[in-house]
Amino acid sequence: MSALTTDQFSDFFHAVHGVEPFPWQERLMQRVLDAGKGWPQAITLPTASGKTACIDIALFALAAQADLPPGQRTAPRRIAFVVDRRIIVDEASARAEKITAALKPGARDSAIVEAVACRLRALAGDFAEDPLRVVTLRGGVFRDQTWSNNPLQPLVLCSTVDQLGSRLLFRGYGASPGALPIQAGLVGNDMLILLDEAHIAEPFLQTANAIAHYRRYAQDALPAPFRFVVMSATPPEACTDRFPATDEELIPDRQHPTLGKRWSASKPASLVIAEGTKQGDFVEKLAVKLVSEAKTLQKEDRRVIAILVNRVATAQRVAELLKDKPHVLLTGRMRPYDRDRIVAKAESTFHLSTGAAAKNPERGPVFVVATQCLEVGADMDFDGLVTECASLGSLRQRFGRLNRGGRPIQALATIVIRADQNTAPADDKNLDPVYARALPETWTWLNTIPADQLDFGINALQPQLAALEPSEAAKLRLEPRDAPAMLPAHIEAWSQTSPKPHCEPEPSLFLHGKSTNAPEISLCWRLNLAPPSQGNEEALFDHIALCPPAAAECLSVPRWALLQWFATTKDDQAAKALSLDSDDTSKEPDLKLPESDKPLFAVCWRGPLRSNPKHKKQADDNEASSFIITNIRQLDGLKQGDTIILSDHSSALFWLREDIAGKDIPSIHLDLGDYVQHSARARPTLRFHKNLTAHWPKPSTAKDDEPQWPELLQPWLEANSIEPMLEDLAPAKAHFQAILKSLQECAKQSPEHQWLLKACAALHDEIDNQRRLERAIHQPLSPAGFILRSTRRYRLSLDVEDDPTPDDSFSSSRSAQAVLLETHSKDVAKRASQHAKAVGLPETIVRAFHLAGLLHDTGKADPRFQSMLIAGSPGFAPAIDQLLAKSARLPATRRQAEEQRKAAGYPAGGRHELLSTRLAECSPALWQDIEEQDLILHLIASHHGYCRPFAPVINDPHGLNLTVTCKAAQQSLTHVAVSGLERLDSAISERFWRLQNRFGPWGLAWLEALFRLADQQVSAIEQTITQPA
Repeated sequence: MSALTTDQFSDFFHAVHGVEPFPWQERLMQRVLDAGKGWPQAITLPTASGKTACIDIALFALAAQADLPPGQRTAPRRIAFVVDRRIIVDEASARAEKITAALKPGARDSAIVEAVACRLRALAGDFAEDPLRVVTLRGGVFRDQTWSNNPLQPLVLCSTVDQLGSRLLFRGYGASPGALPIQAGLVGNDMLILLDEAHIAEPFLQTANAIAHYRRYAQDALPAPFRFVVMSATPPEACTDRFPATDEELIPDRQHPTLGKRWSASKPASLVIAEGTKQGDFVEKLAVKLVSEAKTLQKEDRRVIAILVNRVATAQRVAELLKDKPHVLLTGRMRPYDRDRIVAKAESTFHLSTGAAAKNPERGPVFVVATQCLEVGADMDFDGLVTECASLGSLRQRFGRLNRGGRPIQALATIVIRADQNTAPADDKNLDPVYARALPETWTWLNTIPADQLDFGINALQPQLAALEPSEAAKLRLEPRDAPAMLPAHIEAWSQTSPKPHCEPEPSLFLHGKSTNAPEISLCWRLNLAPPSQGNEEALFDHIALCPPAAAECLSVPRWALLQWFATTKDDQAAKALSLDSDDTSKEPDLKLPESDKPLFAVCWRGPLRSNPKHKKQADDNEASSFIITNIRQLDGLKQGDTIILSDHSSALFWLREDIAGKDIPSIHLDLGDYVQHSARARPTLRFHKNLTAHWPKPSTAKDDEPQWPELLQPWLEANSIEPMLEDLAPAKAHFQAILKSLQECAKQSPEHQWLLKACAALHDEIDNQRRLERAIHQPLSPAGFILRSTRRYRLSLDVEDDPTPDDSFSSSRSAQAVLLETHSKDVAKRASQHAKAVGLPETIVRAFHLAGLLHDTGKADPRFQSMLIAGSPGFAPAIDQLLAKSARLPATRRQAEEQRKAAGYPAGGRHELLSTRLAECSPALWQDIEEQDLILHLIASHHGYCRPFAPVINDPHGLNLTVTCKAAQQSLTHVAVSGLERLDSAISERFWRLQNRFGPWGLAWLEALFRLADQQVSAIEQTITQPA
């Protein structure tokens, strides 16, 4: 491969984006590839400087170092762009996707892009399909776990703090238990983390720095770079290595024709007091003043005016006052789905983004009303701004959206303060609950600046900021929220992933700090639910489990507000509205629920009820499981993070407002259950119920010769039970496919139903197999319609197991064709050693990976396991050279697999890797000239995620009389079928702690990830034929 130099970065940047990089981007590129410097601790550039281009810089640096030995490479293989705002995550993801598209073979029309692609492809190994993968990790979208299938793949992760931070702490949100150490190993090694807008994520910054500190405690450090870079105009004082180092370095940027205009754009502001406002009674007068100022600004070339406020109630009242004007309302009290939909519609209608604003000077007119959610939010460029006073940092963020692109307009702003807030109160009782003393202190400071010099332009404000004494500047900032001090004991608790400790630190405290806000409850709507008949409660939970709530459709509300809403009568809307006008960020007020026998119906959803007998007590405990709310007294059981499912339109009118919930009848946007199963879970699901099908697109014209879906569906909806209609699957299949085909044709004509079009297409193809139809159709509650739910997720990449880290012997041993144990083991050994070499591990560990691969599945030689693989019976004994690792004869459903296990006599919950460990332990000849016995045995024991630090208990009385024999690594291995590794003296836990002390928690997880992913890659290759139904 020909060498890449920093001089070629500009050519690469232009080839991908069509523009030249800014001067600072080229200088940072030079610094990153400078062997003595690398990435700085902090990048201190102002807003609108193009900081997402750090993704381009990191990828080019990785490509430039692709031919270096792993131990010399300083550019991490994985790049995480992290910000604590969903919308910016999506913007960063769009940029990374653009780079990925340019690197694909069909798009490479540039020699420099071809060179970068070839170098990244060489790093990715033979399992990768593309030179680069981009993955978005945030709530409300499908988290494709296949991003963690290849430890060698160059990767860009665009993530929120919650998603990446929880994975760093071995508690990945949305990850299966078996995947926790894999994902912790991947994000904790060979990783560059770019934390944007670090001032709003200081607790995570502190936690990441603590992790970087503890990584250095490993006795044997592994060759895996881990860098953490803060991007903020006001970074923490501890970040001493900053870019740029001096203000003079930015002179070329100020002279740049694009960036210079952004930084020099004038943003003059005036100060106004909203008279007559007072604590507890400010919304109406404040809203009237804000609207008045905004209308004054909207003229001439100022057509798009933002009104940014501090309270949801204020924003809602402002929107009501503007009901006769084009306006957009965005608050933190909106469902993510609604917020994303409204932003997308507003962008297409009013051209709000920076690029669109420059191309459409006659856009608008429109008012954009928003709360703090827009401070660090969507890429929007306003012509005028009316903002409620806040802390200085928040005001600077808000002004960053005013003439963001540096257009030649006369941008103006007004800062409005409530009359009761323009001076600091004597005590803290009446302070603003969000901005505290920073709000009045900022107002006082703004008033010290002459009116003709108050300008929030980037260059204009800089002299005023530079003149501030550090002690005075501190008064204008929000008091930072700190993460708890991270102790070794915390890390030791998190690193125990199987089983997890009964008591462990709460990860969210280390990601966001201690919250003083009221506990939050999530609300979502399911219009197909009704109170179940007595004795039918479990069927209701089964029904919900087929279409469970997802983050994108949930509205987050204060717990106390929800309790108060439940406690009032439906006619008492005024009382409810009054209570919600009060601050929604303060501590939970004392609220005594009234004594009332008023019947209620709602569901507190905490996941499906557990059927395992050992969890029965827990399943009956409302603290741990879902329950139906039928009276007010049960509301005391609600706790932080609970999800409440409501089913009536009236509740949606109050919580979501008429424009989303629908005025007289429920709108198409109220019940999003089927939509989110498609978008957030990639599992097509359709609930056939009259309340939902009423919103589906109807045929535009009738066809005499071909019935359409409404008439085809009607007898099924009217039936008390559909079981008689399913007795003969052949006509049922034809009937359903006709319904889906007709519905698919109707959805083609409806832009709002494109998800329905895709769901119908997927389900139509899936139920072409009658056995899949039998497994896909459900009617838990009769007569409440029925549900058609895909039996699998639909992925965009390799068609692998739904769960890439299967934790049971059935799913991990199922394949499209029979695979011999010897063949599978040799292939895993080969690929595991390739992984170890590719990341530069010492030769002794490379050899350990190879031997562990040969031994990892020897426990499958248990005759009962072999019998289970081929649907045989107890006593089956295949030839020792014909032992199977995988079989095509394992059933696809857990119920059928359980029946096959019982027939074979294999113990419930049996773990083949435990027997594999014992077979290896009891063979002294294996360990001659082997230096890494501890590591080999641990890799075998943990290769499905168990034994971190204890082995699961397996009740296997019959195994004591059964001897297992097999051959591996040219040795004959023998042991009784019972491993006994669940005992505390089995050495499993001692081995885990020795290795963790040696390599560190993230180092050991990295080794496990390299080995386990080799096993999973081999299994995916073996799965080359579509799994039979």
